[in-house]
Amino acid sequence: MRVTASYNKQTDRITVSVSDTGIGIAVQDHQALFQEFTQIENSLQHKSKGTGLGLPLSKRLAELLGGEVNVESELGKGSKFSVIVPRIYKAPAASQDGQIAEKLEPHRLTVVALEDNPADSAALQTILRGSAYQLVGSRTIAEARRAAIQHQPRAVLLDVMIGDDFSWDLLKELKGAPELSQVPVIVISALEDAVKARALGADDFSSKPVERGWLLDTLERLVKRERRTRILVIDDDEVFRYVIRQELTEDNIQVLEPPSGSLGLERVGREKVRPRTIGPRPSGYDRLRSIGTLT
Repeated sequence: MRVTASYNKQTDRITVSVSDTGIGIAVQDHQALFQEFTQIENSLQHKSKGTGLGLPLSKRLAELLGGEVNVESELGKGSKFSVIVPRIYKAPAASQDGQIAEKLEPHRLTVVALEDNPADSAALQTILRGSAYQLVGSRTIAEARRAAIQHQPRAVLLDVMIGDDFSWDLLKELKGAPELSQVPVIVISALEDAVKARALGADDFSSKPVERGWLLDTLERLVKRERRTRILVIDDDEVFRYVIRQELTEDNIQVLEPPSGSLGLERVGREKVRPRTIGPRPSGYDRLRSIGTLT
């Protein structure tokens, strides 16, 4: 196996490649490599099987950074996989009013976020991807104000420091406006100002970086919506939790993923749980897991 890296000055992109001299992959199977839960049949698969998620997840991560993943391979001639990413990350394109452009889905709940840091904004997008919530991102206080009025979101995520300005006045505005006063506001900040945030009306507070499980649980606690079946998944394997989450995509199902086994068991102790029996794990998984329905 050989790993190489190169830089293209004309495109300002970096390429990292991994090549081998193995059995190779037929050209007609190249596209299938990036489909979730898909594996190419060959003799080696009888000895070791995976979930078919590694390459699809790698491709998504590269695309999130504005790049891509390519494959060059032929049967009997080995394979070469390359990830190509910009040298400098560029934030998603903005619409005319400055908000980060996203195609809103009618069956998902809208969350407006005020965040001027591209990396933190991308992290929020990643956290909400695949959940019941979709993000409308804003980089300035004025954009966030317009987005809240236009979209009437089910929640607002608010960073405190926006450039050289602070968003405390916007928090007071949101809580003072009759049409928005009932919308939960979660302050997410590098500043330890939880007391001030709550005094001005914030419904909850988190320091940066925000933890995925905490944010999703907090949204579920604060957002008032139709009662849905809630599935609690306790597993230390992130890939397996991803598999379960992809299988349970119905609108009336909410998948909860405590970030650790101890927190999962603590939640089981707090709520009524009806155990459910499911089929075996995908091949290659043999650790215990616990799945139950919360009532």
